[in-house]
Order: sequence, then structure tokens, then C-alpha cells
Amino acid sequence: MDNILQTVLTTLLPAATTGVVTYLVSSKTLKSEMEKIHSEHEHDLEKLATQYSIDIESIKKAHKLEMEKLERMHEQELDTLKLQHNQTMEAKEKELNHQTTSSMLTAFLPTLLKMPEVKEQLTQQLKKKA
Repeated sequence: MDNILQTVLTTLLPAATTGVVTYLVSSKTLKSEMEKIHSEHEHDLEKLATQYSIDIESIKKAHKLEMEKLERMHEQELDTLKLQHNQTMEAKEKELNHQTTSSMLTAFLPTLLKMPEVKEQLTQQLKKKA
């Protein structure tokens, strides 16, 4: 039995030593690989963050330009509407003046024609032209 125990110890001791050494080497290699992967991912994340910030800035600029364009178009539309309103108001004012003048002439013309002084002047004017 001693012989079996000695054989087991003889094979178990190198196997255990090899296992521990392999574990330590694997652990060290794993740590270095993990650090390497972590640094690569960190670098990739920094690049993506930088790219996204650049993209966001370009989108902000495009949005700002679009807003300025829309504001200018709105101001032009307002100016056009103001001009149309002013023109409409002027046309209505002229029409109202013409209507007022016409109604005044219609109301007072028969009275004026009945006045002797006006009849006399009209007669003189007609004689001069004839």
C-alpha cells in the first residue's frame, strides 16, 4: 500500500504543481488580455464619442441655418402680406373717395344746375366753344 501511496504522491505532486503554475500563467495572460481589450474598447468609445459630438454640432448648425432660412421666409411673407394689405387699403380708400365724390355730385348737381349764376356761366362756356 505504501507503494501505491508513493506512486500517487509522486504523480500527484507534479500534476498539482503543473496545475498551479498553469493557473497562474493563464491568470496573468487573461489579465493582460483583458487590459488590452479594455484599452481598445475605451479608445473605440472615445472615437465614437468624438464622432457623435462632431455629428451633433453639424446637426445643430444645419438646424440653425434651416431656422434662419424659415425666419427669412416668414419675414418675406409678412412683408408681402403688409404690402398687399396697404395696396388693398389704398384701393378701397380711392374707391370710397370716388363714391363720395360721385354721390355728392349726384346729390348737388340738380341743385347747382337750377341756380341762375351756374346756368349763365354754362351758357357762356357753350357759346365760346360753339
